[in-house]
Amino acid sequence: VRFRIGAEGKVADNLKAGFRIATGETGNPRSTNQTLDDTFTKKSIFLDQAYLEYRQEFPVGASRVLGGMFDNPFWVPSPMLFDVDLSFAGVATKYHSDETMRSGPFNLFATAGAFPVDSDGIGGRSPAMFSIQTGATAKLVPDATPEDEFLANLQVTAAIAYHDMINTEASNAINTPTGSNANTTTITDFNMVNPNLQIASVVGGVPMTLYTDFVTNPAAKEADNGKGLNIGVKLGKALVPFDLKQGWEAGYFFQRLEQDAVFDGFTDGDINGGGTNHIGHVYYVTLAVLKNSTLGVKWLDGRKAPLTNEAKSQTDTLQMDWVTKF
Repeated sequence: VRFRIGAEGKVADNLKAGFRIATGETGNPRSTNQTLDDTFTKKSIFLDQAYLEYRQEFPVGASRVLGGMFDNPFWVPSPMLFDVDLSFAGVATKYHSDETMRSGPFNLFATAGAFPVDSDGIGGRSPAMFSIQTGATAKLVPDATPEDEFLANLQVTAAIAYHDMINTEASNAINTPTGSNANTTTITDFNMVNPNLQIASVVGGVPMTLYTDFVTNPAAKEADNGKGLNIGVKLGKALVPFDLKQGWEAGYFFQRLEQDAVFDGFTDGDINGGGTNHIGHVYYVTLAVLKNSTLGVKWLDGRKAPLTNEAKSQTDTLQMDWVTKF
């Protein structure tokens, strides 16, 4: 079971405040699920988000400054670096030239942030992450008529990010989150360079997306042990119950993530039990079955990659989720 509830309010013309509480467990920032066991014991509730957001309009575009605990501020097409349930803690600033793309065919965006990861590191060397990203979204055929559905909706988004994670030189120097493979014991730094690309359009009233997400860590001790790749496809959007065009979504992605490519405590927590050093295939289907409710099925076929001297292992996971939003 998972339960999340939050609120966001306007404090002043340019300032918002928000919060969210959620089920979860201490030491695992990547999941809010709770197992129904332990003789009907009560489930823990944690502070999942608490933030201020200041927005400033400019003659061209707008910027936002975030402080506290909030959603991932970076544009990412996949969960390879950051699990979708991960809340970032720190400060971030975002800029969009035309976020809704109503004024033109381009949207330039940039994000930067500083995030303390563990304040009680050994010898005063507190682990932290400093990040910057820049990218753009463009309509490839801005003059296409609405009747030409594919060309009118065809757009590409490309971005490149750099995440510098420092002071992870020993497993006891950082509170490594639950379910990680503890690659912090083998590597002293993460200089994650993350370029990604996404192409999206609509065919027959059905949204379609192709994407690729790549990461390399030049700080990895071995050149062939610091890279990651996620490539996938998404179809549809489950909005209207049992509608042939808007009542379903489906997708697939392949992921190969070498051991020292990224910090393992923040990655997708489902593929092969989470962490790094794996190859996996993920298939999923989601159906809109009631208003504001969906039923999803996901199959994750993950195995440890033969990238290190560790023995091979494989984990096949079936997930079924009923989600109701209100």
